[in-house]
Amino acid sequence: MPITLKDDQISKLANYIADFFTKQFSQKQLSVKTFIEGFDNNTRIFKGQIKNKAYNLWQEKLKHPGNSLNREYDDLLTLVKSATKSTPEEKLKTLLPEEKIICNQNAFRSLLENVDFAKIDKEKENNILNRLKTEAIGLNDQQIYIYYNLLKLTKKPDKEDKEESEAVHLKQDLDSIINEILENISDFFVSPDKLKNINDNINIPEEVIQDALALKIKNKKVSLQVLRLLTGCFDDNEFFVNLCKNYLGMVCSKWGTSIDQALSFYTAYLIFNSLSQEDYKRMKISRPLQNFLIGEVTKLKPIIAVSIRFIYLLSLLLGSQVLEINKKYRFAPTSHQEKIYKLYSSVDRRKMLFMNAANFAFQKMEAKKSEYLETQKICKVFMQKKSTVLSQQLIFDYEY
Repeated sequence: MPITLKDDQISKLANYIADFFTKQFSQKQLSVKTFIEGFDNNTRIFKGQIKNKAYNLWQEKLKHPGNSLNREYDDLLTLVKSATKSTPEEKLKTLLPEEKIICNQNAFRSLLENVDFAKIDKEKENNILNRLKTEAIGLNDQQIYIYYNLLKLTKKPDKEDKEESEAVHLKQDLDSIINEILENISDFFVSPDKLKNINDNINIPEEVIQDALALKIKNKKVSLQVLRLLTGCFDDNEFFVNLCKNYLGMVCSKWGTSIDQALSFYTAYLIFNSLSQEDYKRMKISRPLQNFLIGEVTKLKPIIAVSIRFIYLLSLLLGSQVLEINKKYRFAPTSHQEKIYKLYSSVDRRKMLFMNAANFAFQKMEAKKSEYLETQKICKVFMQKKSTVLSQQLIFDYEY
């Protein structure tokens, strides 16, 4: 039944609604919950029925078998500009790099959905890139190449290529590599024998730690070479070690937490995350430490726990990109090597690698809204530092 209002009432209500909508959509972020509840609570003419019905309808939609809705009622949504193939060029130039990624995500993912990257040859890859150039909105060739490789890494982030695996195992066996990794963890982060301080004073034997790393590698939870990269195993290549320590140092300084404590938990996460509950029980990992490893509530400040998981994931993605580019460069013909090298001679291009890894890490994060927003703020400041920019030497000068 329609509601009948007087002209002055309509004008007053219309002005309020217009003002409310304008303020809401002028924000950078909002949630369905805050938007609907704000509208319902402030208009007060619906007596709370809109927010109640909207919540129930949302939950029904989430439970529907054919549902493709990938967000909860109270999830924080980021408002970004978008574009289509018909968007004028001058407007496309105003889009931020992360906005361009969002504009192109459906086209890229639909084209790459059924691609088996383990078996793809050069000709097929070139055909895919040419199709992406046709479908892409607002991206130049270099940006398409970077975005393509990042999606490729997320589809097979832990698969080591044949040449890499053979080269490594000809020189060293897995046990000696794990020992090298543990030595570097002791030198750069925290000695594994001190992990008992965050494990209810229960000692974790060295052979258990070796077993945990071997399991992660065997189960392809992390690439062996990425793990070596993250722990500074390549000569004079401590970029990822410093990246982690500087980021956590920045967070700990702001929140009054000991950097030694944060590095202890980071070390535990580096070694034990992604293992099964049965593995944790067998390895005598305490319940509080298990909770941290699986993302549940711990005695550690929530922002510190989230920051540890975030910088680990970011490093993993960024390290994978470095190895992928390095591999393509080393096995490419000389003429193509020059093109790849020239592409990453740009500081902005190398900054984009970090930014893309950060954006993907945020997408995979599981955190409350307050910690999520705080991590975004800290990362934005951190990204301005020169120490976050990959060097050409790091990308090209090593035989990973």
